[in-house]
Amino acid sequence: MDEKVLAVLQSAKKDGWVMEPQAKALLRLYGLPTTRFFWGKSLEECRQGAQDVGYPLVAKVVSPEIMHKADVGGVVVGVADDRQLTEIYKRMARLKGFMVCFWIRWLKVSS
Repeated sequence: MDEKVLAVLQSAKKDGWVMEPQAKALLRLYGLPTTRFFWGKSLEECRQGAQDVGYPLVAKVVSPEIMHKADVGGVVVGVADDRQLTEIYKRMARLKGFMVCFWIRWLKVSS
């Protein structure tokens, strides 16, 4: 097994499962395209990530304690700007578990 793949799997082991950003990393290591994303652990990191990825975007909570994001309101589509992102981050930060955010933009799939 490739060392990079093994490193991703080892990092997921402490949580007991592979979270979405880790799953995307594995897909990329095998040459499969994924949506652009940024995984931040603070509001400032999330704002910077949003600038890098670009608006509009999707905000998601990523936590080893939350298996299904939609069950806790942990997915918001169409985030338009820093103001809205800050409001969403503050709401998601109250969810149980370690709070991180990342954003994706659409992926153009060619046939």
